[in-house]
Amino acid sequence: MEPLSVGVLGCGTISDAYFSSDDQFDCFEITACADLDSERSAAKADEYRITSYDTESLLESDVEAVVNLTPPSVHAQTCEQLLDAGKHVYVEKPLAATVKDAKEIVSMADESDLLVGSAPDTFLGAGLQTCRSIIDSGRIGEPIGATAIWTSSGHESWHPNPDFYYAEGGGPLFDMGPYYVTALVSLLGSASRVTGSVKQTFSKRTITSEPRNGEEFDVEVPTHETGIIEFENGTIANLLMSFDVNGGSSLPELHSRSTAPKGRSNYLIRTISRALSVFETVIATTSKQSNSLTSIPRVVAQVSQTSRTRSTVTGSSERALTSHTTS
Repeated sequence: MEPLSVGVLGCGTISDAYFSSDDQFDCFEITACADLDSERSAAKADEYRITSYDTESLLESDVEAVVNLTPPSVHAQTCEQLLDAGKHVYVEKPLAATVKDAKEIVSMADESDLLVGSAPDTFLGAGLQTCRSIIDSGRIGEPIGATAIWTSSGHESWHPNPDFYYAEGGGPLFDMGPYYVTALVSLLGSASRVTGSVKQTFSKRTITSEPRNGEEFDVEVPTHETGIIEFENGTIANLLMSFDVNGGSSLPELHSRSTAPKGRSNYLIRTISRALSVFETVIATTSKQSNSLTSIPRVVAQVSQTSRTRSTVTGSSERALTSHTTS
């Protein structure tokens, strides 16, 4: 079977993660790229030996699918243009900046008999799939609560052009939250109710990375966001995502009521620990590619035994998210 021909729209920092993975799979081949900055597109094309187009020419090209890496504020517009041109679309998180726009993208794809997908796909990795198997089998009992925390001092310390993280479609919940929300939805199922509060701590941020060190830019979105998710199975999750915490932190937790016999505690601990240890390799690789994590997220699975004693297992965990972030 011939590999799917793929173009990349948007040649910014994250694009290298996609270009460099091309030779790891036989089912698709990245053959083209485009960017509003023609010099940047040409540079990526030379580096990866593909064809550089302007954005209009990419729409008219013979690529079958497009990876959309444009800023979140224009995800809806660019996805609709690509679908209108007859291209399948895979878009970086979030799918769109509003629920309305996300629904319109999905509806347009359905009507055109095209496929549309959204990052992240991290929940398909071995670590989270192993944890899903453990939960589904009842090995750690019935989940009753979860906690997901990701905080940092902001991306202006490392990203060369961090403005879009603080523009429409940006903010910590849309940037990093999807990894955690996806993991939670994958492990616990659909949400039935959500609530939250948000805050914009600073109206301006100062870039400390090169080449724009010292430059100020405006903040348009909340940068400290908290939420509570009630799942249909009764589990309640707490979320905290922030660009306003010096040092940063990440700590997802899963709490369960164990139905396991008393003598199986050590077995459960070893089983969960092995499952979570898979995450370290995945996270280390992802973190190296994106340079967006200062620490590896950790999972703490708390197992309540029938004797009412409590044991804690800690292991490295994969940062997570969902294509349903906007719903």
